[in-house]
Order: sequence, then C-alpha cells, then structure tokens
Amino acid sequence: MRVFVACSASDRVPTKYQELASTVADNLAERDHKLLIGGVATGMMGKCFLSFKFKDKRVKGVADLADLDIMKNVEFDATDVANSTFERTKKLYESAQAVIILPGGIGTYAEFFSILDEKRTRGDEKPIIVVNYDGFFDDILHMIKYGNSMNFISDNDAQLFTVVTNHYQLDDELDKIEGEI
Repeated sequence: MRVFVACSASDRVPTKYQELASTVADNLAERDHKLLIGGVATGMMGKCFLSFKFKDKRVKGVADLADLDIMKNVEFDATDVANSTFERTKKLYESAQAVIILPGGIGTYAEFFSILDEKRTRGDEKPIIVVNYDGFFDDILHMIKYGNSMNFISDNDAQLFTVVTNHYQLDDELDKIEGEI
C-alpha cells in the first residue's frame, strides 16, 4: 500500500516526535508499504525516509519547486515536482492509498485540511489517520468538534478521519485497512 505520511520537516522538534516518526515508519516498512513524503529528508520526514531506506523499502518524494535543490540531494526511489504546495499536496494525496497525519507545522495542517476537503468533496473512501500523540492535535480536534456542534461542519465531515493516540492504535487501524484492500 502507498502511504502518505504528513509530518514536520523541522530538525528542531522535540525528540519524542522524531522517535514517533521513526516508529511509525519502521512499522510501515515492516508491513512492506511504500512511503510518500514531501520532497525533503529532514526532521520527522527525514526519520521516515531513513527508516524506509535502512529497510531497503521504496520512498517517493514530491516537492514544491521551492524545495527542488534540497530534493536533488536525497536518494528517493521516485520523485515528482509540483508548481505549488497546493499541487504537491494533491499529487501526494492522489498517489496515496492511505494518509497518516503526524505532528507538524503549518504545512502539515494545510495538508490535513486540504486532504479532508478533497475527501469530502470527492466522496473518496481513502483512510486518513491522525496520530494525536501526546495530545498534539487536541486543539484542532476540539475546533472540529466545536464547528460540528455549531453546524458549520456536518456529522459526516467530522467523521472523515480516524484519530489514534499511539503507534499501537495505529497498528490496529492499519490492520483494518489492509484487511479491506
């Protein structure tokens, strides 16, 4: 299965999040999945990339034109370049069979909400799993719940994704997905 992992590219995030990325990537690689990431190999993305490469598994990087120079220094198995971050997210989403959202910054939030909107608009059944590790996404999840309670977000839209809090729950969700594919 091709899995897009959205996460931070910053090298400055706390170690526990770097370790989470490694653990999640190790699990995906052991399950013989293919990894799709933004076109850089730093921060949590870099941990995912290295876990896959260490296990000799395939990684596709999709970069924005602004990251083209960075991507040239990374040995991806396949690459794609987009004219904008919007297009990059679209390419990653369209290539993926499942999406995992790990902690991240503005880019990760943008990917999450763009993907939710695409899934909602297209009626796509592609699984989206948010890893709310250590409560990282609590405020966003609260915002979605509040928007739902105020009828800005429909009940269906509020259920477009699954939330897990650790890699054990993620394993269970991946088992379900793999059983359906």
